[in-house]
Amino acid sequence: MKNGSKAYDGPVRPETRERVERWRAMAIAIANKHPAFNVLQIARNIQRSRAGKRKEGLTYSISAIVKYIRSYVYSFRNPS
Repeated sequence: MKNGSKAYDGPVRPETRERVERWRAMAIAIANKHPAFNVLQIARNIQRSRAGKRKEGLTYSISAIVKYIRSYVYSFRNPS
């Protein structure tokens, strides 16, 4: 962390990047299939899928999934 920033600035594990890329691809696919879904509904679908579960069988939190897909879904729906 730099200058008291709460953001983590260390290296990101490759598994994390791959997982987020999978979530984003799924989010776009779900948004295309269900245009009326908001980000929370998309995240719930991802959470219930195999990609939303950890190796131990626990699910990732909705807030963690939303954190990584929110801006991606918004930019997809509202291209500038």
